[in-house]
Amino acid sequence: MIAPLAFALSLQTAAVQSPGLAIGDEVAPFEPYWVSGPYAETRQCPVCEYGVMPLVIVWSQLKSPDKLKPIVEGINQAVGQAPNGRQKAFLVDLNETAGDEKSRTNLKALADAWKLPKVFFMSRVFSTKAVQKDYKLQPYEGWETIVYVAKNRLVTAKFVNPKPADIKQIQEAIRATTR
Repeated sequence: MIAPLAFALSLQTAAVQSPGLAIGDEVAPFEPYWVSGPYAETRQCPVCEYGVMPLVIVWSQLKSPDKLKPIVEGINQAVGQAPNGRQKAFLVDLNETAGDEKSRTNLKALADAWKLPKVFFMSRVFSTKAVQKDYKLQPYEGWETIVYVAKNRLVTAKFVNPKPADIKQIQEAIRATTR
């Protein structure tokens, strides 16, 4: 009897310690600096602008862009297949150590090199502390990248520190929001 209880408690503890929002949580508005996309060089809230559409929000500390690239390429591909362009994807740099200009410069270089037209690159948000709270992104040590798939502003899938082996699962979660 003790073993099943201990197992259940370990699962509960693991779920509590997982960084970020849970499935079913609401994605909050935020004001990033758009590096690419239709609102480039503005602070338009993507959730406010596109919240009625299925969304993919990738929060990243951008510690390993080369490891992140195949994930974002897979997201770009899946979002590109959405009927009538009815899905949007965002890569948001939430790097604590890079200043605004450095973040923007790095993201611009990535956007230019990666050429992923369906993923909009965004730099540090206007109120980092509010976003950390709203998206449950503290402590930073627990994650490098979190991918949220959302529909009707609710998280339908979440991937913490995804790897290339997760791309098909991420793409399926994205496609599921447009069915």
